[in-house]
Amino acid sequence: MDLFSKRVSYLHILHNDKPFKSEPQTLFDGNFTELRVVTYVSSPEFFFDRVKKFKKVIAILGEEESAREFYQLDPAFEERFILSAESDPQVLEAIANGVIELRYMKAGERIHSKIYILSDVQGNTRVMVGSANFTSSAFSNRGQFEELIVYDSSYNPSFCDAYIKRFKEIYENSMDFLSEKTKKKIQSLILRAENILIFTPDDRAEAIVEKVQRQIQAGGDAGSLVIEVMNEKERTEKRIMEIERVEKIIENVTKKTKDGYSFEPKQKLITLKEKLKEIVSFSHKRTQGSVKFFMCKIDRAIKEGVSSIKLPKNQTKKGGIHP
Repeated sequence: MDLFSKRVSYLHILHNDKPFKSEPQTLFDGNFTELRVVTYVSSPEFFFDRVKKFKKVIAILGEEESAREFYQLDPAFEERFILSAESDPQVLEAIANGVIELRYMKAGERIHSKIYILSDVQGNTRVMVGSANFTSSAFSNRGQFEELIVYDSSYNPSFCDAYIKRFKEIYENSMDFLSEKTKKKIQSLILRAENILIFTPDDRAEAIVEKVQRQIQAGGDAGSLVIEVMNEKERTEKRIMEIERVEKIIENVTKKTKDGYSFEPKQKLITLKEKLKEIVSFSHKRTQGSVKFFMCKIDRAIKEGVSSIKLPKNQTKKGGIHP
């Protein structure tokens, strides 16, 4: 924090061992022509707008904490990326021609790295690593604490070489993000054979088959997708119960007024204790029931041949609860 302006530096950047105070986006400026990046992308629009100036872009799409790897088989996942670029011919052409290359990891492998490698035609590089994804929230320096360590090859060549090798290792274990069907649709749009990007059920089914074939070829772990879907469903059920519980609490401790809502007075809150105990006890019973239901599904998965089960915290395979 600046002691005089009281301005918080949410995105903390060290560039060649010195604090970087300029606009974060200027780190991508200069004579750089190539960008290699490993990052989670929350807004394809923001991403494409920032990378389209480069002559070559390789992006390995990572995950945020709440992302789920089973979305890899959902054709809507890649459609969201492409439809966001539909109105920008420059981006569409770059994707179709391989100037912008999108990749992701195979099933059973997740990536949380944030790596940026910028290169120019003379072979100079700039490497950035840290917590910041290539998102507007991370690079806007507003309300989100992030770290970014930046080195130029002229200042720290060994650091840059290490992460160039690291990127290569990740790249070699990644796979193409876009299906061939989607690439053909983009090409047709560029050639004006189609006026708009429309994905039919047949297109999506074909894309799923292709994605599964790629997973098989890459040695993707089908079991991890099965377990992840089950885990996600269980998390969602718990989350719904949490919301319902809080909703009931709020309904009881607030009241409608002519100006909106207010909390019940202290005297009324005291009389509500028994009602609140009932709400909490009811939620606890529902949670136990949900756990037992979920564990039955896991037992069924074991019988069907899934070899690796990620049990929820504090639970045994038979549904028991440990203190």
